[in-house]
Formats: sequence, structure tokens, C-alpha cells
Amino acid sequence: MSTNNTTIAVAVAASAVALGVGYVLGTRIEANKHWNDEPKICDTILDHVGNTPLVRINRIAKEEGVDCEILCKCEFFNAGGSVKDRIGKRMVMDAEKEGRIKKGDVLIEPTSGNTGIGLALASAVLGYKMVISLPKKMSDEKVNVLKALGAIVKRTPTDAPCVPDKDVRDGIDGQPYSHIGKANKIMNELNQAKPGQAHILDQYANKSNPLAHIEGTAAELLRQCDGKIDAVVVSAGTGGTIAGIAYKLKKHLPNVKVIGVDPYGSILAETGANKIINNSNGDSHVYPGDTSFPANEQNKGKAEFGYQVEGIGYDFIPEVLEGVPGVNRADGQEKGKSSKLIDYWVKTQDREGFMMARRLMRSEGLLCGGSCGTAMAGAIIACKHFKWGKDKRVVVLLADSTRNYMTKFLKDEWMEKYGFTPTADEPQYTPHDDLATLAKQSKELCDLNCKDTWVEQHAYESSK
Repeated sequence: MSTNNTTIAVAVAASAVALGVGYVLGTRIEANKHWNDEPKICDTILDHVGNTPLVRINRIAKEEGVDCEILCKCEFFNAGGSVKDRIGKRMVMDAEKEGRIKKGDVLIEPTSGNTGIGLALASAVLGYKMVISLPKKMSDEKVNVLKALGAIVKRTPTDAPCVPDKDVRDGIDGQPYSHIGKANKIMNELNQAKPGQAHILDQYANKSNPLAHIEGTAAELLRQCDGKIDAVVVSAGTGGTIAGIAYKLKKHLPNVKVIGVDPYGSILAETGANKIINNSNGDSHVYPGDTSFPANEQNKGKAEFGYQVEGIGYDFIPEVLEGVPGVNRADGQEKGKSSKLIDYWVKTQDREGFMMARRLMRSEGLLCGGSCGTAMAGAIIACKHFKWGKDKRVVVLLADSTRNYMTKFLKDEWMEKYGFTPTADEPQYTPHDDLATLAKQSKELCDLNCKDTWVEQHAYESSK
């Protein structure tokens, strides 16, 4: 890596490193092309989308016995807190440029939250009304951010299928009740009331989705890494991120390995020809039924398995994942598949993903979301599977921040409720041992609540 093209900055956290608590030294590799330039004044917050930093993973790689270099693309540095800011900005600005939308129109989007936030951010700045349809399992933090940006949020059942006739109960097709079905119904009703006012930009098929990553994310990676990337690992939602990055990287680096990460319960991972590298039940989406997981999650097939992680996985293959013709569709690509763009897949479970997300916070100081833990867990599996050594560089995309999940996996109580806490022989993400040691040296740390402190304060004030 040349020092001419890559600026190195050391990010040092002031936590108790000697105790192994909290943050550790990390190396951040080029946040943007002109790192040392004077800060510029942005015309709008949308100028702060893209040019996110790479951070080298230090402790977790060593703990897992992985020798290759792992770099994380920290997309939570985008203005709205996620990788989806890139497509939110691009879809609105492209639609405006093409004359599809005009100021004051209503934009509607079915989303798991982050694309909605990206679109709502762009709409707030550029002058559009925003309506979001959002499955019930998505966090209240996302809803509150959307509302703060002026969006109207319609909640939908989590298990309603995204495609027609996928789930028929009592003879009723559930698709119209999904976030996709509801978005279409809202658009039709608004346009009946006032023709031409409402639009769905449709992240699942919109060419601006992969283009944002072809011309943005992937181009940044090539520049930041001086063209030295052996593998890239990305969790998949709509698939526009991984498919856009894959298309660009493979043009410049034909030997790069692109690895998708997909939760059990989703069907995005392509089956056949050993495409799924870690499935103990064969090359399929069926949950392996590991006995270390909660009993109600064991041995479930794809039809009934639900997963807690947000923002990734679907029950259909979006067009942007298989490749939009003329944009990121590889030569010879079969419809409904992504094999020409994505080389391998890793299937993941909620527990390993959420535990890894907590470890990324404590061990590396990366305040990232649950799907980021899923991506890193998948990367560790892939590194071990392929036995990549010190000469290999693997880039992992961290899609969003922990801001969206303050009342979910960030809470120890939530993790315990769903059976996601580590056993004694697994890497810990809370400093239990450190607390036990320090409590022996400080009586105050034997009880962490405030009631005794209040009693002491009251007694002190009464004595005056």
C-alpha cells in the first residue's frame, strides 16, 4: 500500500487498554481523498454521504485465529448513519434529474428502515414529502428518526410475504399486507386523489441502487486499498450494495472473491454447486438446528423460520441483486440468480451475529448495527474456510450504526431474553471479570445503582 495514495491516521481511544476494556488501538485507512485538506463548508448534509473510512480489525482477528488482514468499511459515518444514504441520495437526485419527480411530490418506499432514513434525509433537504412502510419488527429508533425527518410511517406485519401467493392463510394472500403491498396501495390511493403526486422509487429494482455503489462505494475501496483486495464480504438486503460492489471490483480485480452473508430464514443466498460454504444440512437455506441455540429455533426450515436481525434477507430475489440490465448485470447471468457476481455465500444465525456486533463494539470500538456483526461473523467463517493467510486482504462492509438498536441488541436484558448471551467458554462482550476484580478494590462498585448514593447525599445535606 503506497503512502502517496493512502493516508494513515491512528485513532486512539482513552479506555483502560491495560485492562482490556472498551476500545483498543485501531488503524484508520483514508477517510477521504483529501484527508489533510482544510474542512470544507457543505452546501447541504447530503455532501456528507460517501468517502467513509476503512478501519483495520485487530483483536477479534487474533482471538479467532485468523491471519489475513481484515478491513471494515464503516458506512455508519454517512450523514444518516448507514450505507443506504448512498442510494437514498442517488435515487432522489436521479429521479429529479430525469423528470420523474418534482418538488412537493410524495415519495413512498417500503423499507426495513435504513433506505427510508436515507430517502427521508434527501427528501427533507430537497423538498419532497415522504411516506415509509415498515415491518413491525424494525426498531422504534428507526421510526423515531424517520418521524424527526418529517416522514409518515406505516407499520406492517413482520411475517407478511413480499411476493404474491407466498403465504396464503385461510385462502387469503398475505402479500397486500406486507410493507411492499401497503406501499403500492398508498401510492394508488394518493394518485387517485391527485394524479401524479405519489411515486415509489423502488430500491429493489432501481438502477440508481447499484450505480451508487459502482460509482461510489466500490470506487472508494479500490482507491483506499490501492487495488489490493482479495475478498469482500457484504450482508445482503436488496442486494444492490453487494451486487454493485461486485460488478465494479470484478472489472478491475478479476480474481477478487465476493462473499454474501444471508440469515437463515432468507432465500437470497444462491444454492447449488457448493455456493453456500458453511451449511451442515447440505447446500440449502434450512436452519441447521444447532443444539446450543434456543429450543424454539432448532431444526426450522426456511418456510417458518423468523430472524431478529434487521435490514438483511428477503423471501424473494430483488432485481438489483441478480443485476439490472445495462447497469450491473454480468454476461450470461441467469435470471433470479447472482452467481456471476457473488462467488460464495455464508448463512448465519441471529446469535452469532448479535454477539459479534457486541464484540465489535467492545474489542474494536466500532459502534455498529446487528447486520454488521452478521457480516463480520460471516467474514470470520469465510477466512477460516479458505485458510487465508497474511498475504490476503479481506474487506467487510459495516452497513449501519448502533443508534438504530439502543433498545434491542445493545441491551444486555434483550440479548438474554432471546438467548444471545455468550457461554463461559465463548468470547465475552461485557466486562464481568473486570467488574468483579474492581469491585474488590472499591466498595462503590459492589452495587451499581444510585439509591445508596442518594441516601448518602440526603444524610450529608441534613447534617448541614
